[in-house]
Amino acid sequence: LATTPDVGPTGSVSVATVPSGATVSVGGRPLSPRSNGAYDLPVGTHTLEITSTSGERHRVPVQVRAGASVSICYDFDANAACGATP
Repeated sequence: LATTPDVGPTGSVSVATVPSGATVSVGGRPLSPRSNGAYDLPVGTHTLEITSTSGERHRVPVQVRAGASVSICYDFDANAACGATP
């Protein structure tokens, strides 16, 4: 029987965008969300690249902790974090 290798501790990151439908990648590799829409990432610091449906890109550094959830929201229309004043 094959076993799944232990990848170490992970945390989850939820990404919301305005407008919705953006893709998320790390290091040029697209991420696939789980069924709840969150992305599992290994513990550590990562730079998410969020790309809107029109091709705009924004980079967001994120610190992932074991078993913790991080939520990120970015508004491409305002070019700022959701709820932030541009």
